[in-house]
Amino acid sequence: MVVGSIGNNLRMDYSAIGDTTNLAARLQQLAEPGTILVSDVMRRLVEGSVHLEALPSAQVKWKTDLVTPYKVLGIHPQRSPLGYRGDWVLSQFAGRERELAAL
Repeated sequence: MVVGSIGNNLRMDYSAIGDTTNLAARLQQLAEPGTILVSDVMRRLVEGSVHLEALPSAQVKWKTDLVTPYKVLGIHPQRSPLGYRGDWVLSQFAGRERELAAL
């Protein structure tokens, strides 16, 4: 992903472009209203902290391989503010009260 000022002297926008941004946009298009879909990479990052449901694989624009979207169903309770997962120490979601309320 590339983030920064993109354009020329006539028109300059601060934007994010790349495969990650493209996949996020495609998952957003697949999501039903009120739902959150994440990719397999995100599934691995939040595994153990978030309850997910695998949906059928789908073909998305600009990808040659099928993509498996995962629907976010809720978060798992943790015994402490920090959850331990392998070599990663993950903190609780911060500043996401609206999203957590929706879950």
